[in-house]
This record gives sequence, structure tokens and C-alpha cells, in this order.
Amino acid sequence: MDHVVGAELAYAVSHAGFPTLRFNYRGVGASQGQKAREAKALLEDARAAVDLARDNAGGAWPAVVSIGASDAVALKLAEELPLPALGLINPTLVKPLDLATLRAELQIAVVAGAQDESVDREGFGLELERFDSVLELVPGASKTYQRNLPLVGKAIVALMARCSAKR
Repeated sequence: MDHVVGAELAYAVSHAGFPTLRFNYRGVGASQGQKAREAKALLEDARAAVDLARDNAGGAWPAVVSIGASDAVALKLAEELPLPALGLINPTLVKPLDLATLRAELQIAVVAGAQDESVDREGFGLELERFDSVLELVPGASKTYQRNLPLVGKAIVALMARCSAKR
């Protein structure tokens, strides 16, 4: 929850008028429980967060945005649940072809620093065409976004706006 990119996303999205919910997996930060390392427990925690977000939003399905290696959990949620949108910031475990399992009507944003060479730009670019989306490269930024961090928030706010327009 204290991740600088997560804080920026929460600020930008809430400032644009959308509700937000940030969470840590069990055992991370001040979250209770034993730190989970297996995918099943991480997915349980994420599903609980989605359920809470739905309760807080009167039953509406939330968009899910992940940072780094949480992308695999977010992808699994998008495969299993009728989420309206999925944001992947610095995808680490998810590869472009993994997006092929998703519903075509899902709104997607993939964001990476322009200086981050670890993201498969060409592959994500091709896969995102199916979703009428593009890979958002933040100019001058690395994985840590010490430069142009607000542009990450703007990219996710744009995702939320596209999602709201389709509802």
C-alpha cells in the first residue's frame, strides 16, 4: 500500500472522482497473517479485496490495477471475474500472449517506463490492438518512475474513463 506508484495511482484515480481501494497481501506491511507465497493464497487475498470494493461500490465490479509481479494475480482475476478493466503497471510475470485468454470487451492498459527494456513492447503492442488499446510508455521513466510518475496516474485515469464510458 505504501508503494510510491500505488500511492500515485490512488491519488490520481480518486482525484478524478473514482473510488479506490489499495491493499497489501497478508503478512505484508501492517496486514495481518503469515506472509503468503503460494499463488492460491495471493489470489484469495485479491478476491477478498475485489469483494470489499464491490461492497463499497454497491455491487459494481471494480477495475483491477497491478504493479510488477502482482500482474499474474490480476490476470487471473480478469480471467475469472467480469471485471470491466485491467491495468498492468510494469508487467513482470504476465507476457503478451497471456492476454489472449481475456474477453475482448475488457478495457486494458499496460504501462511501462520508456527506459525499461524488460517489457516486450512489440508483443504487448500487438496483443493490445485486440482491445483497442496501446502500450503506454512513460517518457524518461525507468521501472521506479523517479521521473514522470504522474503520467502513470494519468494513464490509469484514462483507463477508468474508457471503462466508465462503456458502462
